[in-house]
Amino acid sequence: MTLTLAIPTFNARSEHLDEALSSIARQSRLAEVDVVVVDNGSDPENASFLVSRAQVFPDFRFVRHDTNLGYDRNLMRLLADITTDFVWFFGDDDILFDDALSEMLDVLRAHPEVSAVLCPAIFFHETSELSAVTRHGPGGFTILNDDGFIHRSAYTAAALSTLCVSVARMRSVDVEFALGTNWVHFGAFLQIFSGEHTSVGVLMKNNLLAVRRSNAERWFANFGNQYQSGLSLITMIDNGRSSGLKTTFYDFYRMKRYSANLIDILTLAWPLSLAQRDALARESSRHFGEMTRFKVLDRPILRSPNWVKRLTSRSISLAGAARRVVTSR
Repeated sequence: MTLTLAIPTFNARSEHLDEALSSIARQSRLAEVDVVVVDNGSDPENASFLVSRAQVFPDFRFVRHDTNLGYDRNLMRLLADITTDFVWFFGDDDILFDDALSEMLDVLRAHPEVSAVLCPAIFFHETSELSAVTRHGPGGFTILNDDGFIHRSAYTAAALSTLCVSVARMRSVDVEFALGTNWVHFGAFLQIFSGEHTSVGVLMKNNLLAVRRSNAERWFANFGNQYQSGLSLITMIDNGRSSGLKTTFYDFYRMKRYSANLIDILTLAWPLSLAQRDALARESSRHFGEMTRFKVLDRPILRSPNWVKRLTSRSISLAGAARRVVTSR
């Protein structure tokens, strides 16, 4: 069993990338894996910084694309060049905890038949927060098949760094429907567990890594805000049904998205133009149009002027505060 740690990057903040690479370099069993950093056509200043990192981290392999391939195609190009049995994708601003690599290698060598391993993550804004974090859970892992694995993992695999997959299985699935959505890793993950043959997944119980949330400008540029990104994920899964994705997966994630709709609509990055709001409302109706709450509350707020959204948000906050006061009595 062999493993590659693969870090796709594009115009990363130098201090964040350094922290990510340093967290990998500290791993006690680093010599047992390949590490590749793939620059997806960064601007000259960022590209020069990456060249300098090759001197600091001589055990890592650095690759550069002269032009930006896009997030999804960069991942698939990276996958095509990997020669190991498994690949653990890793975000260029995330942090790998000490001994996390050792825990992953132990699982893969004990269960080389698995299709994917998912790692719970701690979400953080600044690195200083991690000093107060207790990363260890109960230890060990759970082995699950097909739907059970998907339902237990929920949105875990949406964060790139949480996902370690069999290279052969990921290459074998059709991900054309996910290209251009910035969700190709998640589409491939779902396809692996949609096939005719039973797939086995491992869900780790320890937090092996920390996923950075403070890089908002990069996230919004790629995905939009929380509601927009969640909606695009559901649309990707819906489109994937024509390529073999299970309808049960679409139904499961659609309801997970719907349960969070209202609060995420109220925190949308406003002001959006009327045309943008209308487009979001139409796309939302595609998935939730038959649901009463969406018709009565979610869609009208989504299409409403900013002052209506602020008033509704304030009313919901006050109602929640009042309920907490009543409950405390």
